[in-house]
Amino acid sequence: MVNTRRINEQYKRYEAWLEQNKDSRFVIIELGAGLAVPTIRNFGEKFVKRSKKATLIRINPRDNYISEYIGISLKCGALDGLRQILC
Repeated sequence: MVNTRRINEQYKRYEAWLEQNKDSRFVIIELGAGLAVPTIRNFGEKFVKRSKKATLIRINPRDNYISEYIGISLKCGALDGLRQILC
């Protein structure tokens, strides 16, 4: 059974946190989220579109496409992608 009240409370806290940090800089690093589970991909894309100073880095060897207006695409595995970011 889904605890809707708990989910709603968490969502309200998340929304409040977003509002408090709306002018902060963020980087979301998405590792290996393919097309089969769009909720993960959608979350990052929506977050970046909503935030003024956010960037999404999508790392995926196959399903790496992302619009250049909202993020950076790396066509590789997770470890190689993280190494590219860190070096």
